[in-house]
Amino acid sequence: RMFTDKDYEWLKVIACLKKSGLSIKNIKAFIDMAARGDESLAERYELFHARRDAVKEQLKEMQETLDLLEFKCWYYQQAMADGTEENVRSAPLKKIPKQYQKIFTDKPLPVTPAKEWPNE
Repeated sequence: RMFTDKDYEWLKVIACLKKSGLSIKNIKAFIDMAARGDESLAERYELFHARRDAVKEQLKEMQETLDLLEFKCWYYQQAMADGTEENVRSAPLKKIPKQYQKIFTDKPLPVTPAKEWPNE
């Protein structure tokens, strides 16, 4: 079968909605909205607005996950270089690279004794 540019556009939008977490049932509802034409413009806008907000929240959560993974990679790399975890575990927060300090607090970072930051 030959697909038109319009077909590809529809497939791209459907794939986008699916990747954003929209159910097949709600994708079908979107297709029905689109078939109704201009009368459904506001509904379609709301749908895409909601999906955008959901994806932004997912990205925020994934960034937090990536930040922790990056920290743990640094942590274990440092522990392997030192031959022990103890040096990294007992280091004061100010000795942790700044890009990883935000994991422990989202406020400006005071110098915090190691005994006060979270254990593993």
